[in-house]
Parts: sequence; structure tokens; C-alpha cells
Amino acid sequence: MKFLVSALALTLLAACATPKATTPDAHSQPGATAPASSAVKTAGVMTCTKAKDVRTIFRREGKAGGCEVVYTVNGKEKVIATAQHDKSYCDKVAEKTKANLTNDHYTCE
Repeated sequence: MKFLVSALALTLLAACATPKATTPDAHSQPGATAPASSAVKTAGVMTCTKAKDVRTIFRREGKAGGCEVVYTVNGKEKVIATAQHDKSYCDKVAEKTKANLTNDHYTCE
């Protein structure tokens, strides 16, 4: 359990230092990334495990009211969705990703 907490903490720390490219309309582009400087806090971190494979999903809120969904695999972060105004979109993408992992026999908490 200490390993999971440590890995998650390091992942979140790395996220703050990793610059992201900007997109004009990230809401319509699920794989798009947003600038890291716009992110101000994270919400709803889910950790999903299957054997030794650990994946995390979380929503990062932006200063302008937007958000992004971050998916971590093997310690590498990828922004899988962004929204400029509708935070519920990020919640839906995070829940869909969790459902996909659960269907693939991951245990998510």
C-alpha cells in the first residue's frame, strides 16, 4: 500500500513539472492536451490494479473553469480528455475509463 501511495505522489509531482501542448478546442478532441500551467488542483483520483499493473485516472481542474482527465500507465501520464467549461464531460470520461478497466478485470478504488 505504501508503494501505491508513493507511486501516486511521484506521478502527481511529475505532472506538475510536465509541460503540455495546447489545443484550440480540446472538448471535441478526446486525446488532446492542455497547458499544465492552467491546472490548479486534482479531484477524484482513482487507482485501478490488476496483478502488478497499476493505473490511475484523475481530473485536474483549470483556472478558467475547465478540466482535464489524466490517465497514468507505467508511470507515464497522458491527458485523455479536456473541457474548457463543462466539468461534467471530464467526469463522464473518467467514469467511462474506469468502466473499461473494470470490464478488463481491474479493481478500481
